[in-house]
Order: sequence, then structure tokens, then C-alpha cells
Amino acid sequence: MTQSRKLLKRKFTLNGQPQEVDVDGHETLQHLLQERLQLSECRRGCDRGDCGVCTVMLDGQPVYACLVMAAEVDQSIVETAQGLSAANAKYQRLQRAFQEHALTLCHLCRPGLLVSASALLGERPAPSLEQIRAAISGHLCRCSGPDQVVRAVLAAADGGKVETS
Repeated sequence: MTQSRKLLKRKFTLNGQPQEVDVDGHETLQHLLQERLQLSECRRGCDRGDCGVCTVMLDGQPVYACLVMAAEVDQSIVETAQGLSAANAKYQRLQRAFQEHALTLCHLCRPGLLVSASALLGERPAPSLEQIRAAISGHLCRCSGPDQVVRAVLAAADGGKVETS
């Protein structure tokens, strides 16, 4: 006989919209977002927090959705790349910079990279090269590599300036 799992009711805000869902205690946020809520920009990658493709904002901080249990998001704010782009001028500038710097991304890692870079620019409008590299270090991109991503983030930074200290 199989034992039924208890479902937990969770309320949270997703991309500005209230959500109320029943989640299994073993379900990840990545599974909830992609499989059940049909958000294509929260991608499935390694399921171990090694690749960064599932990066989303959780209460203002970038997290790997594959490492966060869906039950943990009760009363939280979750934003995906799509939600960040809606009303955020800095995010839109970042998206343009990714396009202008000819990032040949296959688009698997792009949403996660945009979320992490957006979080960095939100905290540090003119980040140093070291800070940019640290912010994207948890992302694997086999198409463009980190140098093109760093150039795009620099271009999107306030005035394209870099902190020297």
C-alpha cells in the first residue's frame, strides 16, 4: 500500500500576482514554477545548484529554484526573469545590453543570468569586474562564456562605469 503525501497550502506572490497552491513537501520551487505553473523561463538544468539555469528571485535575493522546496515560499515574493522585466528599467537596459553584445546564448541559461545580473545591479549600480564575475560565477554557459556576459553587465551598469575599489 502506498502512503499518500500530505499537501501543504502555500500563498505567495509570483511576478506580482498572488498565488495559492497545494504543494507536496518534496516538490522543488523549480518543479512548481516550470511544470505546474508553466513558466518556461525557470528552466530545469542539473537539479543540484551547479548550473544556475533555474535562478529566480526569492524575497529579493537570487536563488537556485532547484534547491528551494516549494513549501518554503509561503508568504514570499518570487520573481522570474519575465516578472523582473515588466516594470524594471534597469532590467530592460540589461536585456538590451545582452542583445547588443551579441551574446550567442542558446537561451537555456539566459533567464538565470539575467536574474543574477539584475540582482547585482540592484545592489550595486556600478559594480566592479570582480563583483560581476562573482555574481555570475554560479552559472554555466557553454555558448558565450563569461567574458561576453561581463561586458553586457558593464554596459548595463549606470553609465557603463566600473567601480575601481
